[in-house]
Amino acid sequence: MVEAVKASRKKEMGYKTAAKTFQVPRATLKDYVKSSLEPEDMVNRNIGRPTVLPKVIEQMLAEYCLTTETGLRRDYRILDSNAEITGLNDRVLSVTREHCLEADSALSKATGANNLRC
Repeated sequence: MVEAVKASRKKEMGYKTAAKTFQVPRATLKDYVKSSLEPEDMVNRNIGRPTVLPKVIEQMLAEYCLTTETGLRRDYRILDSNAEITGLNDRVLSVTREHCLEADSALSKATGANNLRC
């Protein structure tokens, strides 16, 4: 898109030729050429509402959610298989099992999947 805008602004080719050559929409190219902004600024701008969280925190939160989602099930399986060795009673395991089932229920509602993993 940047090359198409530059070529059209330098009058090396028209909108139609530049749109075909660089395979970009002609109407968008025309809007970009008529704009006073630099081509790089127009193509790389953020569209929509500004984000609340910085990208770094958003990525960390996504990774944490994925880790928690799989980690709870794995921890439950380890606790359940080692209940006699660790000395955990049924009350602790039932709370863990309930939490795991709630997480599965929330996940199935969010994704539409019906396969419970606990």
